Amino acid sequence: MYKIAIDTNPQSGSASSSSGGGDVTENVKGSHRSLTPLFLYMEAGDWARATERAKAHPREVKNWASIRSKSSVGERKVSSAKRLALHHACFKLRSSAALPASTGSAYNYTDPFVEVSRFILLLLEIYPEAASLRESRHGCLPLHLAAFASCTVPSR
Repeated sequence: MYKIAIDTNPQSGSASSSSGGGDVTENVKGSHRSLTPLFLYMEAGDWARATERAKAHPREVKNWASIRSKSSVGERKVSSAKRLALHHACFKLRSSAALPASTGSAYNYTDPFVEVSRFILLLLEIYPEAASLRESRHGCLPLHLAAFASCTVPSR
């Protein structure tokens, strides 16, 4: 489960906390009234709609989102990170690699990993400076998150 707060100031630093009326905290599994659609589409894995949204509303690509997540199902430890859309898309690469590709004709074949990768390229076209900005949890660049996504999960 994620809790996401959107900072509508594109100049906000990744490590700084925001205050005032620009922040909206949302529970992704609950109400989505104030969460930007771009982050909702990414979280849902709807990369086609996320692409349309980023093209139509490029300002959302520059918004920092505070994302809280539980470290595991049974633990109560909650971590938080401020990320841009590029960071979150790179982070989502790992979960997309585990999804099966859609079946159908050879011309309609879609690989979720390829969809996310294309979306990442679009985000870089819209806001190239995001590649040099670090998220707040571990200080990772988007490249670090993409590399982490390429690592295999150890079997138990």
